[in-house]
Amino acid sequence: MERLPEISHREKFHRTFQAVCSYQRRIPEFIAKRLDGQAVAELISFWQAGIMPVPEHAKDEEKYEAAYNNWQWMARCNLEFIEEQLGKEGIDAYVRGEIQNMRRTFSELDLAGARFLDVIAPVLGFRTKAEQLLYEMQWMTPLDLIVIARQGLQAKTSPCKMLETPGMQHQGCEVNCRRILSGMAADQCRVRMEFHCQGDGCRISLSPLA
Repeated sequence: MERLPEISHREKFHRTFQAVCSYQRRIPEFIAKRLDGQAVAELISFWQAGIMPVPEHAKDEEKYEAAYNNWQWMARCNLEFIEEQLGKEGIDAYVRGEIQNMRRTFSELDLAGARFLDVIAPVLGFRTKAEQLLYEMQWMTPLDLIVIARQGLQAKTSPCKMLETPGMQHQGCEVNCRRILSGMAADQCRVRMEFHCQGDGCRISLSPLA
């Protein structure tokens, strides 16, 4: 079975650190537009209760783990706070904003090349985009390719790293994966991305959208 190229711990750390910075930059503005400054201060206080410093001189793997824990804590705070304060409409708006932000995950050059392949070799174009999606997902959780076929790809996570964080079982699966990741894949890459929970992990199916 062909293996997915493995992302380095340094790359994982940089992507996770960027995700944390993105939350710090965007979410207070999101809350301020819909509530007020007091609500922003309340959310930030929740963040600060669980954020730990990233050791400056540690190994890349240790930096990644520290940044990852911060990212997961902030994601949990975001979702719980928005659901409590703004309900379903707030979560829907949050999801739309996250999909828009995740478009930056893929460079215009990568997409331009895949779109060119879509025209002259659709199967290869789809596979290029699908494998890039899975490659980028590795900063969120380890995964392995298990099926490569003309009709699509399948990968599995076992266990899923996102589910190791207490309180993220619902938020991690339903919001982060089934809504944000799958929404970005469809919107940006024209790839259908489906998540099927299996115990402490899941099977991920990717197929081309018409």
